[in-house]
Amino acid sequence: MKLQAENAISAKISILIVCYNSLSDIALCMASVIENLRKDSVDAEVLLLDNSNDGTVEFISKNYPQVQIIDNHVNLGFAAGNNLLAENAKGEYLLLLNPDTKLYEGAIKNLISIAKAYPESGAWGGATYFPDGSREYSSLQVDPTLGRELINLFGLSRHFPGRKSLNATDELTPVLSGAFMMISKRIWDQLGGFDTEYFLYSEEVDICFRIRKLTGSMLLMSERAKVTHFVGKSSTNSGRTLLMYKGKMHYSRKHYGKIYSFFYAIVIWLYAFSRFILGWMVNLCPPNGRARNLVEKFQLVVSSPSKWISGYQDFVNDSKQSRSGV
Repeated sequence: MKLQAENAISAKISILIVCYNSLSDIALCMASVIENLRKDSVDAEVLLLDNSNDGTVEFISKNYPQVQIIDNHVNLGFAAGNNLLAENAKGEYLLLLNPDTKLYEGAIKNLISIAKAYPESGAWGGATYFPDGSREYSSLQVDPTLGRELINLFGLSRHFPGRKSLNATDELTPVLSGAFMMISKRIWDQLGGFDTEYFLYSEEVDICFRIRKLTGSMLLMSERAKVTHFVGKSSTNSGRTLLMYKGKMHYSRKHYGKIYSFFYAIVIWLYAFSRFILGWMVNLCPPNGRARNLVEKFQLVVSSPSKWISGYQDFVNDSKQSRSGV
């Protein structure tokens, strides 16, 4: 399947979309993708995998028959799902796109232009925004090191951004948002794609770390390529935060070892506890929504560190047992 027009941009791109309970989002996402490809004459293929059974596949099959649907009968998670799509992709570039996004005009074309301008980066990303127009956190990430978490704990992150501006729109960054990130297929194949021990969250941090190690370069993030990110309707606020902490710990244990990760866990727990207490105190007089959100967001992390401190090791063990038939 090709979505191609005359005078197409001379780069084939494979757009990978992994869905989970995404029926309410996918129509808006797909409409913006098709509009971008047609208007800017981008030579592309779109591949989709559904980790749930909510009617997304039927909707896409009926309304977008040009999309290549990869059969799947179990919830593989984000990492393994994208790996499966990438195995079937034929593009020079792989564009990872969340189903709960809407592309701004020119987003794909501009991202390809950025990749050609900064080929040494190996991966390139766009800026993500909340529906209200404010900047969304996933494209403001930096390396989750012990030093960085201490900076966050003391509220000093604005003074130590961890990124380097190149001009008014482009910056070098250690981490890109997995919601809208493009990777050279050659680099992807060299790395073997995502580490599938990550079920959800921090898999993009891990692959960005490995890309930087392979290329010796920082990654490129640009506001010339933008998406609106409607962010995570498939999990609760507290559940999503718990998974984020599991991802952080899995990453720390993998790249820095158990001793380092012990101190890392203390610092990120202190961060969660301080924000939980702040929300609880502010909510006393008078109650307000932002304070309640802080309490809800960090409640599970603070009260149940055993649920996240080992990272995704429980998921990894369950997967191994499932594969061995235990």
